[in-house]
Amino acid sequence: MEIVKYLISQFVNEYLFEVILLIIISLVGSILTTNVITHFNSMLITSVQSGQLDTTIMFFKYFMYSRIAFALFTYGYKLVQDVIMTNLKQWIRNNLIKIILKTSNEDLSNINFTKLNTPINRLASTVFLILGDTLNFSLPYAMFILVSIGYFMYQHFEIGMLFLIGNILWMLVLYYIWPNLRYKNIKYETDSMIIEKHLVENLNNIDKIITRGKIDSELESFNKEKEVTIQSHRDYYYSVSTVKFAVEMITLLTMFVCAGYAIHLVFENKISIIQFISILTLLFVFKERMNASAALVS
Repeated sequence: MEIVKYLISQFVNEYLFEVILLIIISLVGSILTTNVITHFNSMLITSVQSGQLDTTIMFFKYFMYSRIAFALFTYGYKLVQDVIMTNLKQWIRNNLIKIILKTSNEDLSNINFTKLNTPINRLASTVFLILGDTLNFSLPYAMFILVSIGYFMYQHFEIGMLFLIGNILWMLVLYYIWPNLRYKNIKYETDSMIIEKHLVENLNNIDKIITRGKIDSELESFNKEKEVTIQSHRDYYYSVSTVKFAVEMITLLTMFVCAGYAIHLVFENKISIIQFISILTLLFVFKERMNASAALVS
């Protein structure tokens, strides 16, 4: 895990401008979603309900313009993201090879470096998936939640506080369970790497295995490694599923409490129907994005 952190930090430092640009585009896109699109969506609904044709047409145009603007921001985000992702995997492999070549001491003199092929490819794929999911989902969703908290605070402070508390709760759950998930993930990755390295080694020496009559012993060894890997895989994903369920319940509770309190405020005439529709729409978007984000946890 330490080398993964090192590679990610080095890559971010090398592509710092592109990363900052992604953060800015994601932030602007989130502001556009929370403040502009939800507002015009609410105004369009109320205009249709009131039967005001001219006003409905006007807000429908604004609604279309805001959606087009958001699509353009999304396109710009993807273009910058493509610049990063197309360099990422080869950059990782290049730097791993560089680390190996620059590491020369007696401890490495007896190592068969061809066995490092599996760990290098697996590590490159792991870092690629981590950064890919971060740029595709985690960063945009984090910006969305941050902007949403500000939006709810602006609309009504108490709703904003309820929304903030709900998000802090699921973050605390992740923080508490993260060391256990990390341990189980490392064990699963280690067990998977062992069986993959064993497979590569046997394929390279398959003629010796056959001629020396070691087929049964190798198959038995593979079977043991398979069972260990299956169990560690199962333990890890059981834990992931439990965490997903806990986060799902917390986000549902957050949505229910915020929506229920918003209904109360409407009947108390403390917020307008337009504000209520905007808040409810944003809560639905929040729940959908949290569901999509939770689906990525693995």
